Amino acid sequence: YQWWQATDSGLSSKLFYGLHKIASSGLVIPADPNIVNESFFVGPFWRTKELALSTDYRNELSATLSLTSGFELKKVEQIQAGIFTSHFDFDRNVSIVDDDYWLGNLTKVNENPAFSGLKKALEQYSVYGQLKWHYNQDLTMFIGGRFDDVVNIERKISPRLAAVYSGISAHTLKFQYGESFRTPVTNELYSNDEVTSGNANLTYEFVKTTELVWQYHNEQFNSEFVFFRNDLNDFINKVVTPNGPAEFTFANVIDKRIEGLESSLNWHFSSGIELGVNSTHLFDKPANASFKRFASAFINYRLDTVLFSLNANWRDSVKTTLDSGTDFAQSAYVLFGG
Repeated sequence: YQWWQATDSGLSSKLFYGLHKIASSGLVIPADPNIVNESFFVGPFWRTKELALSTDYRNELSATLSLTSGFELKKVEQIQAGIFTSHFDFDRNVSIVDDDYWLGNLTKVNENPAFSGLKKALEQYSVYGQLKWHYNQDLTMFIGGRFDDVVNIERKISPRLAAVYSGISAHTLKFQYGESFRTPVTNELYSNDEVTSGNANLTYEFVKTTELVWQYHNEQFNSEFVFFRNDLNDFINKVVTPNGPAEFTFANVIDKRIEGLESSLNWHFSSGIELGVNSTHLFDKPANASFKRFASAFINYRLDTVLFSLNANWRDSVKTTLDSGTDFAQSAYVLFGG
């Protein structure tokens, strides 16, 4: 709802409602005559609702200075904690790995007592603001921040700084620094099943991001090169619990710096042909085993209302040791599409 809109100010509010549903099942025990004749699958059948109210205010304080600010109220609640499984005893409301309790196929069970701890609500209150300063025709600077209070979990201030310089013809230089965080979700805090066990002592994970950006633009060619540095702090990951009731739990175990380069090149021709290349090169290993280098390329041709496209995605090789101690290796590959 737009409360008012003027040339130098404005005030608006937004009310958001969301309903999220997941029904997913994974193989836990394959069919084995010594255990079960039918493979045992289990997974979540959950629903979560979200309600959020936000209000944004904009004001041109002067010819060179403008302010944007606002607040947000949010509540997220898990309203269903069921199970999607192949074996279940409806009399005792428990999943049992036994052929006597095979359901014939994967079945959605609305409520599962083992998941009852997941039916929690999280409330969050946030305020934010940013000043934009046109220092001169070529230089614009930003300074801002956000305060979040996730009730009974964490409070966090997240600053943001940026500067944009466009004093060189067709070129733009940018510097950006920001911080952001994520609070643990109910599954990470309270899950209790055959696969994962929650950890109610988790804290938020946050990242500090610095970027240096160079952009070039003309009628036929665009390019962008980005150097980035991400400092990951207290990131949550699954960890093995060999002596626990479940195979995995969650912990704040990742503190890591990841630096790299990203580039994007695009050519536009009057004939209707467009070429593009994008690539990423990480200087550091990813937080979880994955590619350090990857790239994509495409060629598009537009003929009236029809677009023809060919593309290729390249991924570097991966070599790592899994949590189980097993060595994993995958060669580099290219995937073509059209």
